[in-house]
Amino acid sequence: MKEKIKSIIGYLLLGLIVSAIGYWAISSGTNSSSSSLTKEELEGKIEGLKEELKEKEEEIEELKDKIDNLNSQIEDLQDFATGPPWPTYRQLLDEIQALETESY
Repeated sequence: MKEKIKSIIGYLLLGLIVSAIGYWAISSGTNSSSSSLTKEELEGKIEGLKEELKEKEEEIEELKDKIDNLNSQIEDLQDFATGPPWPTYRQLLDEIQALETESY
């Protein structure tokens, strides 16, 4: 389950990188002065994309924490649903009554 989540997050991160590069390529391609972009402008765009990537990575980490929390809650609920490993009060009463009827 965790491996599947990790692979999904990896694909999301890869998609984010590809879409950021595509956005940059499209925006620079539609600019009429794209051939006259200076090195400083390109470096500025790259820095902006790096900052966006860091923000998205932080969001992904928050989502990972939320997923881990939910998985923990699911495990707790599954443990609760299976019940205690010892017999319940009602089961003990039933066994006592069965033994009493057998002894008569």
